[in-house]
Amino acid sequence: MARCRALFLLGALAFAALVNSAVQSFVGTSGVVSARLRATAAVEADQRQVEVAMRFFGGSVAPTPPPTPKVVEDPNTYIIGISLLMIASVFANTSGFFGPWAK
Repeated sequence: MARCRALFLLGALAFAALVNSAVQSFVGTSGVVSARLRATAAVEADQRQVEVAMRFFGGSVAPTPPPTPKVVEDPNTYIIGISLLMIASVFANTSGFFGPWAK
């Protein structure tokens, strides 16, 4: 019995080490950051300016789109109506309306 527990504990520790290794290789450690991932002054000088990116396709800045129309006129009435429909459906289901297997 003690050997079984020891083997289980050893297996659990090995599994935890495997999961930790997989997570660290996917996410990376918190302290070490590669120099290639950091933006340096040389890399920032090679990047495009904001104005160039905004006017890539030419012309001026696009106008603001119009607001979207309302789906329902009064949302409170819609919510109350759908809630009453749900209550009526549950009552009809308990009465056997939706099939003969209900009773």
